[in-house]
Amino acid sequence: GFERIDSSKKGVYIDGHERADVVQEREKYLDSLHAIEFVHSPPPNPSDVCPGDQQPVQTGNSSASKHLVTIFHDESSFQSNDDQRFVWSQPDQTAIKPKSRGSGRMVSDFIEEHAGYLRLTTDDFERAKVDFPDIACEARQIIEYGENRDGYWTCDKFVSKVKPAVAIAEIKYPKDRYS
Repeated sequence: GFERIDSSKKGVYIDGHERADVVQEREKYLDSLHAIEFVHSPPPNPSDVCPGDQQPVQTGNSSASKHLVTIFHDESSFQSNDDQRFVWSQPDQTAIKPKSRGSGRMVSDFIEEHAGYLRLTTDDFERAKVDFPDIACEARQIIEYGENRDGYWTCDKFVSKVKPAVAIAEIKYPKDRYS
C-alpha cells in the first residue's frame, strides 16, 4: 500500500491580480460601484439573507421609487489534477505528477448582492411557471469542457444564460432596476 505522502514542487500558474494596471482598473471599477451605491436597495427581508443574529449593512436610499439590484456574473474552472502538491507514493518510488491537468468543468452563475446566487425560491418558481412555462429556477450552467465533451465556453453560451438570468431578475425584483 501507499505509506508516505510526498510533495510535488510544481504548481499552477497564478494570474497577475496585483499588477499595477490591474489594480488601477479595479480601483476605477470600485469607484463606479460606489457612485451608484445610493440607489441600492436594502435586502428584502434580512432574515432571508443573513443567518442568525447577523444584520446586513444598510446602504442606499430606501425611499427611492426604484432601487438598483446589482447582479454579477462569475465563472470558475476546475480540473481533476489542479495543483496537486501532495501525492501518495510507495516508500521506494518517486511521486510522478500527471502530465495533463486532467478533465475540466466550468461553472457559470449569476450572483446578486443580497442573497448570493440568482435563483427563484420554490414558491416564486411555481408561481412563475404559470405565466412562463419555460422559466428556469436558476441561470447556472455547468459544462465539461474539452474535445468530445460539451465544447468550450463561448460568447454564445454566455448570452444564452443572460436571458434566463434577466427573466429570473424580473420575477424576483419586479419593482426594481437591475444591472
